[in-house]
This record gives sequence, structure tokens and C-alpha cells, in this order.
Amino acid sequence: MAFFIVLGLLIIAAFIIVIIQRNKSRVGAAWIIALIASSSAWLVLFLLRLFLPLSLELLRWLPAELFQGTLGLNLDYFSWPYAIAVMTLCVASISTQTTLISIKESTPKWLASLILTALTLISLASSNALTLAMTWSIIDLTEFFYEIRSSSPYRKQGHLMGVFVVRILSTFTLVFATSVAWQVQPNFDLNQIPSSSGIFFLLAAGLRLGVLPIHIPFIVSDDESQQTAFAFRLAPVASALTLIAHLPKDFLTINPTLFIIIQVLNLIAMLYASMMWVSKKTDIEAQPYWIVALSAFALQCALNGEAANSRVWGLALLLSGGLLFAFNPPIRRIRFIPALGLIGLVGLPYTLLASGWQSVLGQYFSFMSVIVLISHSLLVLGYLRYVVEASGAVTGLEKHARVTFPLGLIIIFQTIVILGLIAWPGVLTLGVWWAGLVSLVITGLVILVLKIMGVQNLRADLPAKLPYYRIIAPVIRFLSAFFSLKWFYNALSWLYRRVLRFESFGSQIIEGDGGVLWSLVFLLIIFLIFVSKAGGL
Repeated sequence: MAFFIVLGLLIIAAFIIVIIQRNKSRVGAAWIIALIASSSAWLVLFLLRLFLPLSLELLRWLPAELFQGTLGLNLDYFSWPYAIAVMTLCVASISTQTTLISIKESTPKWLASLILTALTLISLASSNALTLAMTWSIIDLTEFFYEIRSSSPYRKQGHLMGVFVVRILSTFTLVFATSVAWQVQPNFDLNQIPSSSGIFFLLAAGLRLGVLPIHIPFIVSDDESQQTAFAFRLAPVASALTLIAHLPKDFLTINPTLFIIIQVLNLIAMLYASMMWVSKKTDIEAQPYWIVALSAFALQCALNGEAANSRVWGLALLLSGGLLFAFNPPIRRIRFIPALGLIGLVGLPYTLLASGWQSVLGQYFSFMSVIVLISHSLLVLGYLRYVVEASGAVTGLEKHARVTFPLGLIIIFQTIVILGLIAWPGVLTLGVWWAGLVSLVITGLVILVLKIMGVQNLRADLPAKLPYYRIIAPVIRFLSAFFSLKWFYNALSWLYRRVLRFESFGSQIIEGDGGVLWSLVFLLIIFLIFVSKAGGL
């Protein structure tokens, strides 16, 4: 299978970098190897578009009477666009990191980028749920050990453990969904997910994406070099987005009450994450909310019965977001390049996102459609804000970086344009032509009102310029705290600490000086219970 050429290029390059890493002075050679290997894999992956679909069975368990599952890969119109997006971000992250060539500690970042990209491609090409569950576990373990190794001793690792607990829970949900589906259709492919188990696959993806319920299952890095941070967060996100695209059409029609609950939770996540996206201090702080918001758009397509069109929202998450977050340092002179990412986000006719509007708005215009348009406008507004606030200078870059840095950004924009033409049959369409225009009008009106009010810096000027801010601010903080569900997670944490304290108290009693006496008391109580039961008989 030609797909293994792509994987081989990434893995062999990573192996070579490990070998030459012993010579710390050859950091530039490691960067060149990583860039050549990733660029070659990117070109080969584009060529595979001519041969779709591609499938390969890796392993079949024998005897089949004991276990009917298989391990296999399948590259089709669902997984190939996501694979291209992930591979593009790998190339761009390495290309834009030319500012780090003189830093010896940068080599592990390129190595981790190559390995995680290879694992993510395997996960994207998983042909069935069993293969997907195994790749999820491998990706989580790889990222976990990398973060443990790279984290400083002063860094709080409680959040890190919480993130991976959620990841494990999502994997267990996927395994449970697979077992439910096997009762209806043994050894099914992801293209044949039974409707009876679709809700569990949705929950598995929602947990991994931070949407159902809303939370931040991503590692918050304090490192100043953030070019690879977004790429690392994409490893668990991309395969979950692919899973959403494979969901059946009628998996929630059986239970209307459950459908309404999930619909409300998804809309809350969409609106809340969009509001947090536009209000954060920097785009680095806002990264997780960008992922959650556009993941909610993808889930909304599945809830409306058109899961296949969720791909365009997932690609906007990866590519438009990748273009903005790779713009680090934010150089004022070339900020027009990340601004081009709006082409993949606004959804104007005959662009990549155009085919996704009908699926996310629904068949009829409703209150849900209003929430979708407002949330999308907030995403566009935040994107514009972070681009306009770029204030760096090109003099801060080395000479070679003045070429490779903008080139990495242009590669992402180029991929947005190409996928808008050839991602899958029918991707080039008019779509709901007015939806993108309405979103732009709302964004323009908000900008006009802010200009009239004299607001130049949203976070600094808004409290002083907005009328009745002292009255509105507590309401906004309350709604933010409520919809973030932090109070719920804090309650669970409090309950967990109380259980641990009770367990510690019990251990001290049993294992302390009077432990033998208490053991005899418990044995006596158990004996009396058995005697009373025997007497009753």
C-alpha cells in the first residue's frame, strides 16, 4: 500500500534524527532532515488522491470463532482530506520553526512532531473501531510520556493527569460502543456503524473533543515556542473528527428526548467556546476554545443527519486555525498571510466551507440557526482580532527564517485552496450563499460599534467604554462560570477528596495500633449477621 511510503518517510526521518541528536551541534541538520522528509511525505500523500479509496487488512485474529475483529487501514474521501491537513500542519510547523534552529532543545520538538503525525495518520486511516481504539491509546501514551519528560518540575501536573483521564474515558466509551455495535453487526467497518450504537460513538468523540460535556481535554503549555503546541493538540482531535464524519444519519431519531439534551449541550459548548475565543488575551490562550467551538460545529452537522459534511468544519479547525497559530512570532508586515485563512473559515460560495452551511443550519431556519450564526461571527471576529494585533518585527528573525517562515504559512493557505477544489467529489459548490455573508455582516456591525465607542483594545478598553459594564460584567462572569461547568468539576473533585480522606481514615484505623482489635470487631459483626440469617431460616 502506497500509504506506507508516507509513514516510512516520517518514521525513518525520526530514527535518523535520534541518531544524530547525540551531536548537539548538528541541530540544523536535524531540521533539514525533518523538513525534507515531511515535505516528501506531503507530496506523496497528495498523489494518493488519484488512487482513492485504498484499503489494507493488517491482522485477522485466528481462530475466527473466538474473535471476529480485524485490524485494517482505509484511506478514502473521509480520511484523506484530514490526512492532508495534518500532514500540511506538520510541514508548516517544521518550516516555521527555523527561528529555533540555534536552540538545542528544539530537536525533540521536531522528533515528536514527526512521530505524532505518523501516529495520527494511522489513526485517521483506521478502517474499523478496533483499530481506532488501539491508535487512540498509542497516541495518548506517546503524548503522555512526551509531556511528562518535557514538563518542568515547577509545572502543575494535576491538569495533565486530568486530561489523560478524560482521554482514557473516551477510549473506553469507544470500546463500549464497539461492543454494542458488534451485537448487531459483527466486525463492521466505520462506514457501517449501526444506528443503535451511534450515540455511544458520538459520546466518545465528544469527550475527546471537549464538547460533550464542555471541558478542555488539551494540555496547556507554558512554553513560548508554540508552533508545535497546536500540532500536538491535533493528534487526539483529528481522528475524533473523522469518527464524527462516519456517524449514521438516523442514530438519534429513536429517542427525541436524548436528541434535545445533546443538542442543547452542543449549542452551549459552541456559544461559550466562541465567546471565550474572542475574549482571551492572546491566541495561544484561546487555542483550546477554537478547537471546542469548531468541533461543536462538526457535531451539529451529525445531529442534523449530515455527518459527512462535518468534514469542512473539521478542516477549518485544522487549517485556518493552523495558519493563525503558526504565525508566531506575529510579524506585523506579513500579517496579511494569516488573514487569508478567513477564506477557509467564512464559508463564501465555492470555497471549502460552503458545503457545510446547510448541514449546520438545518433544513429550517430556527433559534438554533441564530446561535450558529452568532457563534460563527464571534469566531471570525476573534480571528480578525488576533491577526490585527500582530506587532512583531521581521528584524527579529534570522536571514533564512525570513524565507522559510512565510513559506510555511503559505503552504497552509495553499492547502485550503486545493482542498476546496479536490477534497472529494462535490466539494466545490454554491452552498447556502447568504450564510457566510450574514456572518460577515454581523462581524462588521460589531467592529463598527466598537469603533464608534472608541474601543481599540478589546480587553483593555471595553470595561471603560461599554455602558453599564459594572452591571453586565457580573452577569457575564456568572454565565461564563456556569456554562464552563467548572463548578461541576470542582464538586466532583471535592467529593473525590472526601472519599480519599475517608479511605485514608479507614486505613489508619485498620493498619494502626488497634488494627487487630478492629478486625476482630468486624469479624464478630459478620459472624452475628450470619447467625441471625441462619436463625431466620
